[in-house]
Amino acid sequence: MRILLVNPPYPVCESLTMPLGLLYLAARLEKAGHEVFLEDAQLCRSPLRRLKRTLQRLDPQVVGITSFSINLAMASRMLQMVKRLCPGAVTVWGGPHVSFADEDILRHHTWVDVIVRGEGEETLVELMEKVRESSRRGICSNSPSIELSGMERASLPPGAALTGVSSAWAAR
Repeated sequence: MRILLVNPPYPVCESLTMPLGLLYLAARLEKAGHEVFLEDAQLCRSPLRRLKRTLQRLDPQVVGITSFSINLAMASRMLQMVKRLCPGAVTVWGGPHVSFADEDILRHHTWVDVIVRGEGEETLVELMEKVRESSRRGICSNSPSIELSGMERASLPPGAALTGVSSAWAAR
């Protein structure tokens, strides 16, 4: 699958860092055989215009974004643009804020298809397989008909249970 991972800009920039979390995800997805692209918009003056060009060039099947509370609004706007320009793409949102506010995010951001809570390296690979299976059956990928059942994964600190993407999905 063709996957675009996005690092949205922050409203303030104290120090630039590489998006290591997204790089870990990209490495794991590539190892699983996916074609992965990374859009780092930290230094971009016009992140929405840049994302638009990237979407038009790549036409990704899946777009994932990460965010903290400080850049939540921009991440949301970027995913909204993704859904408008690539309506068939599955939109995935991860990061600290959405990990603890998953149901609220899905309820108020209808352009978001899936929330991945906690560390996503294994969960995201598993999700891509579920998306691939759904698309093989001719199911529209941006609807609740993506079959996500059985996606239980302990991807938080050891011992912390992650109820999985499917429970957050049901909140829609």
